[in-house]
Amino acid sequence: NYEMLLRHSEESECPLDRKWVNAKVISLMNSNLIQLPAKPDCSMVSTLFLQKNENLSAVPPSFFTCMSTLKILDLCGTSIESLPSSISILTSLKALYLNDCGRLVHIPEEIQQLRNLELLDICRSGIRGFPAVIGSITHLRCLRVSFTSVVRLEVNGIQATPCETIQRLPHLEELTIDADPKDPKWNIIAHSIAEKMADLEKLSTLSFCFPTTVSLESFIRTSKSWKNSSSQAGSNFRSFNIIVGSQKARKFPALDVPKWSGQRYFQYSGGVDMPDVVKEVLRRTYAFELIAHQSITNFSDLAFDGKECLKFCRVEGLVSIHSDDSFEWRELQLIEILHCDELVNLPLSTMNAAKLRCIRCNENWWGKVMVNDEVRANLQRFCSFSQSEIRQIGSMTFP
Repeated sequence: NYEMLLRHSEESECPLDRKWVNAKVISLMNSNLIQLPAKPDCSMVSTLFLQKNENLSAVPPSFFTCMSTLKILDLCGTSIESLPSSISILTSLKALYLNDCGRLVHIPEEIQQLRNLELLDICRSGIRGFPAVIGSITHLRCLRVSFTSVVRLEVNGIQATPCETIQRLPHLEELTIDADPKDPKWNIIAHSIAEKMADLEKLSTLSFCFPTTVSLESFIRTSKSWKNSSSQAGSNFRSFNIIVGSQKARKFPALDVPKWSGQRYFQYSGGVDMPDVVKEVLRRTYAFELIAHQSITNFSDLAFDGKECLKFCRVEGLVSIHSDDSFEWRELQLIEILHCDELVNLPLSTMNAAKLRCIRCNENWWGKVMVNDEVRANLQRFCSFSQSEIRQIGSMTFP
């Protein structure tokens, strides 16, 4: 009975074909695989994990022939260069992971026959932009792609834009578009993509770079999913990674955004004002970065009422946080203070930030902060001055 077939990393060869026959779950992840069997007999398999086999460069043409029951296929982090046409047999497939397949540059037309596919992840693969065939997988609920300076693609003579693709996927609940906010081509097309996203009624998880607060406001004000709530706007969003603007000032360790899955992350960089739409998003935010803002020097100038949600906050270039300790941080667990040489008062204590567990800052700056001895002693135990620890800030998780 091989209901679950596992392979250990120290084994040198793929399990024998006969071991695939009765397997329902096959896990060959991170096992130094070089090749796969040509046509394994595994008509009962529902889950196939092949991820993180960096030396696996090909999927045999008939590999999927006997896998019509397969529901989850994970090939992420492999070196495959193409998918065989036999993938069309996987009509029961619900989730396909091709992320981090850097050599994979094309999705076969046969993928449109996967009528039950609900999740497609091609982030950081060699697939550029939005292949037109994705728009044919109309039951997709989760789409994760990367934008790499390609505005239009031509597939079989059909030109498709990201806007056209999104428009054909009305059931999307999760949309991730991995883009460089400093890419000028992205900044040209992002606003029109945001307009199409606003029509997605079921969207509840979003990762997106808005070039300006204007494009953010356009989305928030017209989004059917953001407004589709019986309570407050945005409350039905389970998670988001929203970046507004592009970081053009100093360089410092960036948050590892994927570590914040399930959280609500918001970065506002290079801004010149603080429009109401920013405050609206802040009310729903757990992790916030205020970077290189050209006018905000006092955190209390944000004047938003969502401080009870913030669990992590990174600020840069502030002169003041608040005039006194009446500024409550009910959920704050970690604060990172960068390049705030003029910030000499730190209105944090065990009274107004009872859940605080870490302050990341420059040691020289900490020595100049004006706080009484009792407060300094209480906060000192939370201080972290190590640069290596700052780089790992994204690894922190919250309940």
